[in-house]
Amino acid sequence: MLEKYKKADFGRCPRVLCYQQPLLPCGLTDLPYEKPVKLYCPRCEDLYSPKSSRHGSIDGAYFGSTFPHMFLMVYPHMIPSKAPPEGTSATAAGGTAALPGATPSTSATVPRRLGSVGEETPRDGRNSALGVGGNVSTANAAAKAEKYMPKIFGFKINEIAKLQRWQGATRDR
Repeated sequence: MLEKYKKADFGRCPRVLCYQQPLLPCGLTDLPYEKPVKLYCPRCEDLYSPKSSRHGSIDGAYFGSTFPHMFLMVYPHMIPSKAPPEGTSATAAGGTAALPGATPSTSATVPRRLGSVGEETPRDGRNSALGVGGNVSTANAAAKAEKYMPKIFGFKINEIAKLQRWQGATRDR
């Protein structure tokens, strides 16, 4: 499995700031025939549905809910750092991102997308600009969303508990 991880056989993270991080397979349950396999990104610590139909037809119980965490415990040198790789620029505080390999004087900026943090919403609590209609707000929808909690044999992994509390607090803002 280490070779498959190094070759990124299960794909790469779709997030831009994960810098093409290889993904690991993970099941949502240990009971067979309940849910298909999902893909876990060790950098952003999030789950994704596989794009490939080959991976989408695999039962998640084949890998179990603990595989990526046990894998990274066995191979701790494979845990990616949260810092960007050398030669790339991190996102600036003003909501712009410098293009990799560009000098500061020629660096193009990417504008903030609609509905990003710090943008005002209408007073009635709805965010019609984002396509959310009716009385449904994105904050309520996000609060009801199920967040993946990594566990090994049913116990939470405590090294990332602080990071997960921070991620949850930033999503709730």
